Amino acid sequence: MNKYQHNLIKILLAGLIALCPGSIVPLRLQASVTVDVDVSVFVRPSHNIPPEAVDNLTASATDKVGEVKLEWTVPQSSGNIKISDYYIRWSTLSIADYDGDSSLWWEKASGIDLIGTLENFPGTELDYFIDNLTGGKRHYFALKAADEFGNISPISNESSAKVLAETLRPLQPAGVRVVDVTDNQVSLRWRRVVVNEDFSSYQFRNRYEVLRSTARTADADKWKVVYSTADSGLSKFIWTDTDTVTSSYIYYYKVRAVSGGDESVSRPSMIVDTTKERHIYAVSGDGKAWIDIPGEIGDLLYRENNRYETDLFIDIEKEQHSQKNVESIYNFRAVRSDNAQPEKSFIFSRSQAEIEIGYGSGSSGSSLSSGGHYSLYWFNGIEWIKLGGDVDGFNSTVSIFTRSLGRYALMETYRSSRFEIISIQPDKIFTPRAAYTNFIEFKYSNPKEASVSGKIYDLRGALVAEMEKGGTATVGDRSGSLVWDGKDSSG
Repeated sequence: MNKYQHNLIKILLAGLIALCPGSIVPLRLQASVTVDVDVSVFVRPSHNIPPEAVDNLTASATDKVGEVKLEWTVPQSSGNIKISDYYIRWSTLSIADYDGDSSLWWEKASGIDLIGTLENFPGTELDYFIDNLTGGKRHYFALKAADEFGNISPISNESSAKVLAETLRPLQPAGVRVVDVTDNQVSLRWRRVVVNEDFSSYQFRNRYEVLRSTARTADADKWKVVYSTADSGLSKFIWTDTDTVTSSYIYYYKVRAVSGGDESVSRPSMIVDTTKERHIYAVSGDGKAWIDIPGEIGDLLYRENNRYETDLFIDIEKEQHSQKNVESIYNFRAVRSDNAQPEKSFIFSRSQAEIEIGYGSGSSGSSLSSGGHYSLYWFNGIEWIKLGGDVDGFNSTVSIFTRSLGRYALMETYRSSRFEIISIQPDKIFTPRAAYTNFIEFKYSNPKEASVSGKIYDLRGALVAEMEKGGTATVGDRSGSLVWDGKDSSG
């Protein structure tokens, strides 16, 4: 078939599609004297009808300077076909400033075209982050959606947000903990912030706000400011919540510092709860990565219990990447509250800290729909180590119990169908009670939920010690670890 015959076929197909929507068209194409090709072409109905306009676009400023988060629902399309492209526009002027002329506003606005990045079916909830905006100014946003045939929707509703300005923002408060819980009150403690995010000294001309929720959530709408106090210069603050507190609920608290009126607000502190275990939580800015730390190992975050002589907090930062089959990468760091620097040597005493990363549609644009395709990986400084993890299909998360912070990635991978040791840290050889590491950990996948145990023997075959389960691993766990601390059974 030469190029002219090929172009003729394309023209014939285009004509049939235009004339016969929604039908099966038998077609015989003669490419040469000796070759006939039979083709059945399904023509998708109503392919020239544009999608409906997005009507629930929401813009909100994030806690990063110059950044706004956009959220919306994929609009309905003819035939329920995928919406593949989005054209986003923004301006410091509203459509009303152009006397309601949305076409003129669209023409004058700045913008970005997302071609294929967030392809999804109608009804899917999406989000996207716009950065490098002018801080301290209100920005107005609108978008148009296009289906896979290039049909473009009308303009969406307009939504606006005031962007965070570049200011001396205080570091997030640390040392936050629940110190007492009774039937009708909760006592909370935190320490005074001493530095800004740029490491400069923080002045006590500001105030602190305590926020409360009845859910462990990153949704700002679910948190309520229940207390505000001036920064008097004291090193420690204690406050008791008696406002409609009852023992039948679990309450969650976090604290933030506010300076310069309301122009400079710190990131919120780690979250603490009122459970018996006194869990401590950190969450990423996009709300998809969490670490859940039981109080018995979280004590190391407080200066009275650690060797760092300062309170620490866990910071979770999402990394940009272009790696194939990687849903997301997050860096979990312990940060010093006295100078805002990471404490790279920090490690929990036991593998009971639970790291949880969400998957699914959103800013990642992932097309994967089943959590069974995902595993968590940890970067050991040289390579990515597969950890596996437990999949929660209802909440669309994968989680693992660990004692180590650092970089964690959620990747598309094949999951084990039988018991398997998937990683050993350190790699089989270590020095018990050494200064740099005093344990060895075997992480495993256990999809058939078998009973798992481990024992350490010496070269003569004598039992040295029983290995401990890492995290909260029990019979029936589909992933977990076995840990030996280098000691014999007598300690």
